[in-house]
Amino acid sequence: MSEGEIQRFAKWTNLAEATFLQRPTDPAADYRVRFFTASQELPFAGHPALRTAFAAPPLARYESVDEPLVQQIAQAIGAAREGIIDSSWLVNGPQWIGVRLSTAQEVLALNPDTADLGSLAVGVVGPHEPGHDANFEVRAFSGGDSV
Repeated sequence: MSEGEIQRFAKWTNLAEATFLQRPTDPAADYRVRFFTASQELPFAGHPALRTAFAAPPLARYESVDEPLVQQIAQAIGAAREGIIDSSWLVNGPQWIGVRLSTAQEVLALNPDTADLGSLAVGVVGPHEPGHDANFEVRAFSGGDSV
């Protein structure tokens, strides 16, 4: 990604800091980390550096989601059930469910009622058309008692 693309992505995430892993510029290094806020690159950020360097634990639960729960999620996020092409528990501490839709446009069109999610945390992904400036659209929704 170009520096402009990185900055636009960091602004889009609206996080306090976003980290970007890149190939190292020093031959003794394993990787390079750049730190961005919504408005600028930072020379260093301690907590994001630790968070980025910490390897994620293996998934404690990775399995298909039961059909009744998929139907509940479809209704809660405002998706047609037949539009959900895959779903899985993605648990490595936090209890997330990943949902895949056919297109990024479907992801962008979602109008969830997060109260209907209860305690669920759901990440939704769908691919953009070839040639778009991003490969995927990703959104996350959580109910009142989750994450």
